[in-house]
Order: sequence, then C-alpha cells, then structure tokens
Amino acid sequence: MSDGTPPDASGPPPEPGQPAQPGRARRIAEVDSRAADYVRRVRSSTFVELAQLATTLSILVVAYTYVAGRDAERAEQRKSRHYQAWQVVNSAAGKAGNGGRSDALRDLNADRVSLTYVDISGAWLPQVQLENANLFGADLDSATLIAANLRGADLAQAQLVGANLISATLVGADLAGAYLTGADLTCADLRGADLEGADLTGANLERANLAEIKGWQAITGLQDANLAGVRSPPAGFTARADSMGAVARELEYPCETTDRYLRLIQPETP
Repeated sequence: MSDGTPPDASGPPPEPGQPAQPGRARRIAEVDSRAADYVRRVRSSTFVELAQLATTLSILVVAYTYVAGRDAERAEQRKSRHYQAWQVVNSAAGKAGNGGRSDALRDLNADRVSLTYVDISGAWLPQVQLENANLFGADLDSATLIAANLRGADLAQAQLVGANLISATLVGADLAGAYLTGADLTCADLRGADLEGADLTGANLERANLAEIKGWQAITGLQDANLAGVRSPPAGFTARADSMGAVARELEYPCETTDRYLRLIQPETP
C-alpha cells in the first residue's frame, strides 16, 4: 500500500542488462549536455587564446622586421656617410685649406671612427671639434688648429711639427711621444695632458696652462722652447726646462685675442 510519499522518479538502479529508467536517463542526458557545452566552451576559449597569441606574434614579427630593416638602413647610411667623409679627408691629404675636412673629421669622430695615422698635414682646421678623437700617429705637421677642441684626444706618436695650436684645448690629451718641434702652443690648455717622451724643441708655450701635466720628467726636447708666462707649471718643471735649454721670450700675445685673430687670418686655400 502507498504511504502517501511520491515514488522516487529515478527508482532503484536497473539490474544489469535492463534498460535505464526514464528519470535516470534524463539526468544522464543533462550531464552529457552540460559536459558537451563545457567542452565547447573550453575549445572556444582555447581557440580565442590561440588567436590572440597568433595576433601578438604577428605584431612582434612585423615590429622586429621593421626595426631590423630600419637598423640595416641606418647602418648602410652610416657606412655611406663614413665613406664620403673619408673621401673628403683623403682627397685633400697634404693640401692646405679646409676643403670640408673639419666637418668630415668631426662626423667621423662623432661616430667613434678611428682617425689613427690620418694625414691632415697643412690643413686649415681652426676650432675643429675632435674631443676624445683617436689620432694616434696622425700627421698634423703645419696644420692650423687654432682654438681646436682636442680634449682627451689620443695624439700619442702624432706628428705636430710646426702646428699652430694657439688657444687649443688639450686637457687630458695623450701627447706621449708626440713630435711638437716648433709647434705654437701659445695660450693652449694642457691641463692633465701626458707629455712623456714628447719633443717640444723650439715650441712656443707662452702662457700655456701646464697644470698637472704628466710625464714632463721624460720630455725629450725643450731646447729653445719659449716658456714665457707659462701658467701653473708643476714643481721642478721650470728648473728642468732651463737645464734643457728652454728660454723665456715674451711675445706679449693676449690669450683673449684669439677670436679676433681667427677673424683676421684667412686660409691660403679656400
């Protein structure tokens, strides 16, 4: 007899080999449906993620290609620019005048191109900007380098015979073993420069700033060098210079007149 409780729709589990009862079959169908929906969502989500990843990778590939292409283009432009600058410098080797060499040398140095053994002898290069330039062994004989910026430049073993370096900035420059015979260093700033083994025979150092110069004890030549009014020479320098035949011929060149001097002097060759 019935006690009033509704019968379990699912009923007891079917015996083996017997068909599932209707309630149980419905629940199984719902589970299957939900599982199928979940699988579809997972698959859809994975597809979206893959699509996003593919898009990101595509953007990265495009960006890399662009940057690589731009870098290659810049490298080619730089190579072409260097070639043209060297053409300017080399075509005028040993000649007077400027011929665009100031700009060419400045541009090469700005790109950290070595200027070792370059021939700019006799060149008109006032106020040339060659800070920290590598001019090891360069030929600057008789070059006009008035007010040139050679701060920190490597001029070791360089040829500067008869060079005009009036008011040039040579702070911290390496002049070890440089040939400065007859060079005009009037009012030049040589603070902290290395002069070990340099030959200054006959050079004009009038009013040059010699504060903290290095290697001065090993200077090889000071015979007839003019040391009139040198500023801040290290202790013992003057006595050694005198013993090596240096002189003090006051030429009364005011260091402040360099700009006017530059305006008045014209190069021999345009």
